[in-house]
Amino acid sequence: MLGKPNRSDREDLVAVDSVYGENTEMYLKTLVELTADREVVPVTGLAQRLGISTVSASEKVRRLQDQGFVEHLPYKGVSLTGAGLKRANTVLRRHRLWERFLVDHLGVEWQHAHDAACRLEHATSREISERLALFLGEPETCPHGNPIPSAEAESSLAQGMRLIELDVPSRIEVVSVFPESTKLLESAASLGLLPGKVCEIDSFAKDEITTQATVNGQKVQISNEIAANLYIRPAGKEVG
Repeated sequence: MLGKPNRSDREDLVAVDSVYGENTEMYLKTLVELTADREVVPVTGLAQRLGISTVSASEKVRRLQDQGFVEHLPYKGVSLTGAGLKRANTVLRRHRLWERFLVDHLGVEWQHAHDAACRLEHATSREISERLALFLGEPETCPHGNPIPSAEAESSLAQGMRLIELDVPSRIEVVSVFPESTKLLESAASLGLLPGKVCEIDSFAKDEITTQATVNGQKVQISNEIAANLYIRPAGKEVG
């Protein structure tokens, strides 16, 4: 069992409350998701993802740079520093552990755990998150298939390829939904495209808005937004 937090642990928790705060953690977590496949994110892209004005995002980026969490490259965008990445992964660890607990032990629906975890992640100390990890048996992924960062705030990227990149016909296994949002999770759940699900993709045709597919013999329409954020991997020999 974990012991009582020592003085340095308590000081660390105080620092989190006074320096980082919920707003800062939200920005850093969003940045680590946006930089999963690129090093620099335009400020406009950050603003769009958060649903705020570019002016507000620029001001927050300036403060984060003053705190040493990000580097702002004029005319290019924002990148996380080592300190910023570590802090963001710490928040992601808490978030994904809570998702695991909510789904596995409280029976919260897969697509609804994300929003609840977004609230809990900001009210969880390091000691509590590590006790939670111990209780859960140190899970490797959240219910949505995304890797849970280690206690040292190290993480791996989403595995597999995106559904929108698929060459068909193929037999595939769903790996994860990334980045997570309630809208995407609800859509994936409605289509039965959950992590671990093995599907026969018999046909696949894209236009500007949707992907027309035949999944296990059923014709479905998958928005390109879902297809671009649903990670898959081959499951056995290709069909056809």
